[in-house]
Amino acid sequence: MLLEDINRIAFLRGIDPTNKSKLELIREIQTKEGNSPCYATKLFSCKNIKCLWWNDCQGLLRSE
Repeated sequence: MLLEDINRIAFLRGIDPTNKSKLELIREIQTKEGNSPCYATKLFSCKNIKCLWWNDCQGLLRSE
């Protein structure tokens, strides 16, 4: 997902995206949605497929 899209999602969730990295924004969005802020933390066995970032995260981790 593009940073522009992530910034828009953050803004819609009431998060100021200014001066934050993609990783920071995604984790803040996860927290705001009531999920664990676990994006890209090497949780290969993550089963939270309802998480907006699940596909991106799991694909990222498998390519390492």
